[in-house]
Amino acid sequence: MKWIKLNAGQKGYYRVLYDNNNWDQLIIQLRTNHTVFTPNDRMGLISDAFALCHGNLLDCSVTMNLTSYLPKEINWGPMVVALKHFEKWRKILKYTECYLLLTEYMKTMLTKSVSFIGWLDNGTDETRLIRPQILLASVLWEQPESINKAKMILESHLFNASVISPNLREVTSFFY
Repeated sequence: MKWIKLNAGQKGYYRVLYDNNNWDQLIIQLRTNHTVFTPNDRMGLISDAFALCHGNLLDCSVTMNLTSYLPKEINWGPMVVALKHFEKWRKILKYTECYLLLTEYMKTMLTKSVSFIGWLDNGTDETRLIRPQILLASVLWEQPESINKAKMILESHLFNASVISPNLREVTSFFY
């Protein structure tokens, strides 16, 4: 394990660069039972993996494998951190060969997340907080079922005067 400072000066962010064996063990643990780590720890692992990958200090496959547990994530923090980093990758890789692979990965991951979290505005506060993030990401990553569902909700609102839940308005307004 190495501590790496990513920017100059006295203040800055320090990232943890584990050896490959430690990364493998972390990935296995996240896939087996991610709740062993606190949400803050999961956020730190995700953030470190993306930052180190962006700095060419960690192989992209490690970052992708680390995030493979995310369809089971129901905590807002780790999911939002991951989605923000994936959105950066989407913008960076948009016109490269890697973009198609990344898009397929995200569609698969988000399909699992959407089926787990659902479209009904119910559940715990945490679930209701994370739902719009996941649904919006699934629309931005062009997941067909999510696009169709968001359009159906919007059409029902426009033509039948049905109410759109406040937590789903951002997702449906994407098409308005």
